[in-house]
Amino acid sequence: NWRSFLVAMDKFNEHLSAKGIVFACSMYNIQHTVTPVNGKLQEKLECERPDVEIRYTMDGKEPTDRSSLYKNPLMVTGTQTIKCTTYRAGRQMGKTLTLPLVWNKATAKPVLGNTQAGKILVNGIRGSLRQSDFEWHSWESSDSVAFTIDLQKKESLRSVSVGCITNYGMAAHKPADIEVWVSNDNRDYRKVSGIYEKYIIIFFGCSGYISSNGATTTRMAEPICCRTEQTGPSYLCVALSNRI
Repeated sequence: NWRSFLVAMDKFNEHLSAKGIVFACSMYNIQHTVTPVNGKLQEKLECERPDVEIRYTMDGKEPTDRSSLYKNPLMVTGTQTIKCTTYRAGRQMGKTLTLPLVWNKATAKPVLGNTQAGKILVNGIRGSLRQSDFEWHSWESSDSVAFTIDLQKKESLRSVSVGCITNYGMAAHKPADIEVWVSNDNRDYRKVSGIYEKYIIIFFGCSGYISSNGATTTRMAEPICCRTEQTGPSYLCVALSNRI
């Protein structure tokens, strides 16, 4: 019985706390799922504990026990920062989860093929240094992959940024080359930009600095940006490869 187990565990944790023993409280933390739905972003918040309240803010302020009570998935239509945490009897139980939702021309747009995993590519959330945040999409069966985004109208593009993660222990590396292709009709595509291992443009965070000499870094999450000036494409295809 899960509820009975939680009651027993809470009593046991009280003994640990009284003895000054540090224990994990991660079961009070919030898990999130952001999914594009009809041109909007649906933000779903969950906690393993059924006996806590989820309180949240959408104005960037820290949540308190008087903040909005989460009951149903939130719908977002623009750049916004959501902060949320769990409370029980007025006491904060978990860590505050901060979700900076960034809206750009690809956000909430269809990824052709409509796979559930592919939707995280356009859900407005950057993958973090915590690989288990479920905001990374992997292709394990091929060294060369591509995805196409339906922009749904003619757009003017200046750059395309793709987040990559590097973890040498897990054999996860950024791609050796990236190519950007555009089309007006999803049939005829033309290549407009490319980045290769020797000339990688690396952005750290959303602003950061630019390197064009293949400089290495110990950071794990690296948005790689392709510069391009294009007017009018309705479809955007990004091809990544580990082979040169």
